[in-house]
Amino acid sequence: SVAASLTMLALSNHDAPFALVSGLASPGLGEYVLVVPLGLAAGVLAPLFLRLLAFGKRQFRALPLALPWRMALGGLLMGGIAVWVPEVCGNGYAPIIGILQGQALSVPVPLALLAKIAATALIVGAGAVGGIFTPSLFIGAALGAMVAGAAALIPALPQGDATLIALIGMGAFMAAVSHAPLMAILMVFEMTMNAQLLLPLMAGSILAYAVSRALRSRSLYDVLNRRHAHQAKVQALPDTELMALLEPVIRHLTPATTIDQACRQFEQTRTRYLYVVDEAGQFLGAVSIHQLAALICAAPERREAPVGPLIETAFDLLPAHASLKDAWSMFAMSPLERIPVVDNLDHRRFLGVVSKRNVLDRLRLLAER
Repeated sequence: SVAASLTMLALSNHDAPFALVSGLASPGLGEYVLVVPLGLAAGVLAPLFLRLLAFGKRQFRALPLALPWRMALGGLLMGGIAVWVPEVCGNGYAPIIGILQGQALSVPVPLALLAKIAATALIVGAGAVGGIFTPSLFIGAALGAMVAGAAALIPALPQGDATLIALIGMGAFMAAVSHAPLMAILMVFEMTMNAQLLLPLMAGSILAYAVSRALRSRSLYDVLNRRHAHQAKVQALPDTELMALLEPVIRHLTPATTIDQACRQFEQTRTRYLYVVDEAGQFLGAVSIHQLAALICAAPERREAPVGPLIETAFDLLPAHASLKDAWSMFAMSPLERIPVVDNLDHRRFLGVVSKRNVLDRLRLLAER
């Protein structure tokens, strides 16, 4: 997104991709004060909006009607709303422009907001694909206009520019419903190309996201919902000790092992790494078969030299008290198939290894319970 905007600027196109507004004022004290109630309001309204969409889907699916008839019913009901509030028709772009330019709608903004929420719930519930993204922008703009209008009724409060507050509301509500605040911030910024708007926009979007996330873990997008569900399962894993999955390692190297002896060990074990343990049983590191092969090819005369220079001392380790969750997290970030286990990370007495296969098998069994 940033690269695309920079490319447009490099090609001498300095206009915003979406000509929502022009000549924006600079944010002042009023905007920063109103960011707080606006972010809180967007964070509270977004979960209610998502629950209403889910409720609409459940109610329409319960009807004994085929999908085309359910969609026709949803369109009929939405058309009834449009008779009184025509702004609910379309994707909401025209009423957004009206709000940002201070133009009067056919009904007061609060009624237009409620009508748009109801119409969106009807159409989405009936089974129509899409139609949530731009209505969310409209809801955010209307919410910002309402906050700015409410502040204007209290002269003692610092007054903010209604257009700026509406733009911040667009980003805040989109961040709250999508759980993607960075996307919302960049999107509204690109609509204006006004860098001065970034700070209050970031504050409002992050606040709305935090409140919405605390009230409802599910977002507008299923891909994020699946990711959050997966993370929740990982966090719910019991802190099972790894010692039950520990595998002993019979063959390992010592600092005095020669390169030729290490080659024979690799032939017998057929592994990528051999671990190096001193006489006291302390884990010193590992030798990679790839480094060993490269050394033999480059300097075959060194076959009787010790493996000391080839030892990788910065090697992933798990302490004996680690949990299954700790092992899963390390395997998720490491290409290793086996990770050495030591008594603790200070003394590093080598105990054995735990394999990715055994960890995944145990996780599968726990998930099926």
